[in-house]
Amino acid sequence: MTQKRTFFRKPPKKKKSVLFLSPSPISKHCKNLDEEGNILTYMFPCPGSISNFSMFIETCPSAANVKVDVYSGGVYNSMVVAINEGMNKIDEDFYVIEGDRIILSVVDCVNKEDTKGFWMSFLFTPDHKFAKRFILNGE
Repeated sequence: MTQKRTFFRKPPKKKKSVLFLSPSPISKHCKNLDEEGNILTYMFPCPGSISNFSMFIETCPSAANVKVDVYSGGVYNSMVVAINEGMNKIDEDFYVIEGDRIILSVVDCVNKEDTKGFWMSFLFTPDHKFAKRFILNGE
């Protein structure tokens, strides 16, 4: 009796793709404050996180505070950070969604007219789920 041999072939391995998102640096310089004391207004185009927030102030005769307002949907979050002349860092990470807005303004400053030369930067990293959908679907 002849036995028929059956060979089982392993199913092909599924290919995995890895998506690496590099943070995007966002920076701004403003020579003078506007009427409301605003330094930066920005709206985020997609969900993601903000990190490594740095500020450099060229001239600040007295200590001041920077107010960070984040408008997320119907929710408003605010924090106040003390700043001085020179380099300043904000050690907070924020998660934002599409359409969130951030406003940085100088408050509690004795002489806003003499406070000049604001440099700021932060890193924005898009949410990997959004970026994956955006890249793979070609939206």
